[in-house]
Amino acid sequence: MICHRCRGLLINDQSDLITRYDLSEASGYVGPTLRCINCGYVEDPVVLANRIHPSMAGQVAVPRTRATC
Repeated sequence: MICHRCRGLLINDQSDLITRYDLSEASGYVGPTLRCINCGYVEDPVVLANRIHPSMAGQVAVPRTRATC
């Protein structure tokens, strides 16, 4: 497989990407991933799902206006 960032080689890897937001709760992904041996990019099932079904597809951004006092 080919990396989407640098066109390098993606290999199968076991991920333990866990980030601690506070002392009571840990979140992240633990499981099989793809990792680029060239740039280090990690692609997990969440990244793939978001690439296939982006949540903002087809929506037009509306610029905000400043409130004047």
